[in-house]
Amino acid sequence: MNEYYFAPVYDVLLHPFIHKLRKRVAQLAKHYHAKSVIDMCCGTGHQIKYLNSANIDATGVDLNDMMLQQASKSSEKTQCKKGDASQTEYPDSRFDMAMTTLSLHEMPADTARSVIKEMIRITQPSGSLMLIDYDFTDRSSKFMKTALKAIEYFVGGDHYRNFRKYLASGQMEFLTGDLNLEITETHYFFGKTVALRIFRKI
Repeated sequence: MNEYYFAPVYDVLLHPFIHKLRKRVAQLAKHYHAKSVIDMCCGTGHQIKYLNSANIDATGVDLNDMMLQQASKSSEKTQCKKGDASQTEYPDSRFDMAMTTLSLHEMPADTARSVIKEMIRITQPSGSLMLIDYDFTDRSSKFMKTALKAIEYFVGGDHYRNFRKYLASGQMEFLTGDLNLEITETHYFFGKTVALRIFRKI
């Protein structure tokens, strides 16, 4: 079963839960004076709409045709292009900020690290990276951890296998550990099960 079979209703299902996060992303991008942002693995491009509403020039890349098809149907046209987030067509230092939301955990670790390295390459030396993904700790809501694990199990396939490996290997800290990045701030969502971390290059 294609794990993106729900693409046509993706935004409708997620909006009530993820609106606060999307809004906070745009606020933080504005706070960091980012005039250009790329959303890696942008899906339906919903986050790009929030960024554009904040007068930020935002674009996105994604490999999934079903998600991109939904982005193209939106009444608010977004700049979502088909492309490999681990190897984009953009020149070095093209963007003020690169971001990705809840995508790293569904990839093999090597691929996720390649995406982060590409984000580093295409952001300006003074730019920022915004990584948003699961961060399960003892401080996290037990109910939310159980609920999110159930959702990932339901998706199944390679997605679920990579999710389990992501949790077992050390999550975001493992992926960013030796990439010359420094955390500037962290925000938590969904009962402290999801972390939004902003990094600067060092």
